[in-house]
Amino acid sequence: MRLRVLFIHYHLRPGGVTRVILDQIKAIKEFADTAIIIGEEPQVRVNCPYRVVSPISYDRDRRDNLKPTEIAELIIKEAQSIWSGGPDIIHVHNPTLGKNKDFLEVLFLLEEKNRSLLLQIHDFAEDGRPGGYSSHPYPHDVHYAVINSRDYGILLKSGLQEDGLHYLPNAIHPLPISDNIKRDLYLYPVRAIRRKNVGEAILLSLFIKEGCHVGITLEPTSRIDTVCYKNWIHFSRERELRVKYALGLSNKFEDIVSRALLFITTSVKEGFGFSFLEPWTAMRMVSGRLIPDVCSDFIEKNIILDFFYNSIKIPLEMIDVSSFENIWIDCYKNILAAYGIKCSDVEAREALSDLYVEDTLDYSYLNEELQMEVIENLQKNKKKLEKFLDLNPFFKKNSDFNNGYTGDVFDEVVKHNREVVLKEYSIEKYSRRLRDIYENVLNYRVSQSINKKKLLDAFLKPENQYLLLCEKSAGLNSSFA
Repeated sequence: MRLRVLFIHYHLRPGGVTRVILDQIKAIKEFADTAIIIGEEPQVRVNCPYRVVSPISYDRDRRDNLKPTEIAELIIKEAQSIWSGGPDIIHVHNPTLGKNKDFLEVLFLLEEKNRSLLLQIHDFAEDGRPGGYSSHPYPHDVHYAVINSRDYGILLKSGLQEDGLHYLPNAIHPLPISDNIKRDLYLYPVRAIRRKNVGEAILLSLFIKEGCHVGITLEPTSRIDTVCYKNWIHFSRERELRVKYALGLSNKFEDIVSRALLFITTSVKEGFGFSFLEPWTAMRMVSGRLIPDVCSDFIEKNIILDFFYNSIKIPLEMIDVSSFENIWIDCYKNILAAYGIKCSDVEAREALSDLYVEDTLDYSYLNEELQMEVIENLQKNKKKLEKFLDLNPFFKKNSDFNNGYTGDVFDEVVKHNREVVLKEYSIEKYSRRLRDIYENVLNYRVSQSINKKKLLDAFLKPENQYLLLCEKSAGLNSSFA
């Protein structure tokens, strides 16, 4: 007997969660019939029935005054218009993110009607998104799924049980590639939002192979990201840095991929970590900043990630330390206050002290202005450059990074990693994981709940608070976001 699986999400706009939902529909088509309920008309092609229930869209887009009971009844009615007996499983994406003030209550009501719910979390409101956080409890006695082991471990410590919590890493699709194109890019294929730490990719341009450029593919769309991005463009031109911007606007993606001598990633915050996996499928090395909590999953699967750094040590003499500390403390207190947590200046300064290592600070903790200050120092002062390279030999001339990781040894690594990625993250393996999880959801009733205080504590550690996640550090009045 085929399963009936109903997916629920706020929208189907182009982006990460939409990509995952479409992959799941494809992955389970051999054993399940699928449908989707969303809050607005889809902006991508959907290969299954869908219904629009506008009260589950983002609050900013809502025009209704329906109560949660009415919304839940509307969802059930629309689902029954597809299957008279309703769905076997309701698979909900990002339910805890607080984009809709009634959504959690709606899920409680659906669960009360004995529906088998699977709540898949991609992003946490507790992880620097105070605008989406509320004191409302999360649904209990339902199954949860997460995309990485870090989140799995955090939720176990926050009260969930192994029987009711499922590890569901995303599927990976091979990147397109063309032949016979000159490889002259250290490619960073991202939309240049602040958390992608674009300034670090620009720093790397000082240490890349002659004749190459750092290439960034897409422009940001939000106001603050756009302001910071344009500042980097101006700075790069002024300092004559080898950086190309917005490559995706005028080039085919497969041609850009093909031009990559090396992929790079400098992001300070990721959910799943596509950037650590996808380049191998195009027979390309990838290097840059490691995110240990995310990459531990990949290393455990025998993907070789020995070509990354954990930090870029900046001597404190290269930056305005007083300015950094004042901004960081302000941002730290603001983010805690946004979650209803009081923090004194003394407590904030004590938290800040943990970021320093032997009179150095990791470059990723700096905001754009301070990052620019470092780059100027390295360009203008030979002694400071020498000290930087002594602290960070990863970037020295003729290092593997400088040479783009070329040679037979690295060719073998690429071949090995490509095989592992295509095997471990295939759509076929994704299908088997989903089938197993759905069987658990149907066959095992769980009694569990999330302790929101423990969950919040796990994400609000000082080492997770980067100025790049703080709007105030870019000159706008807000907290880490």
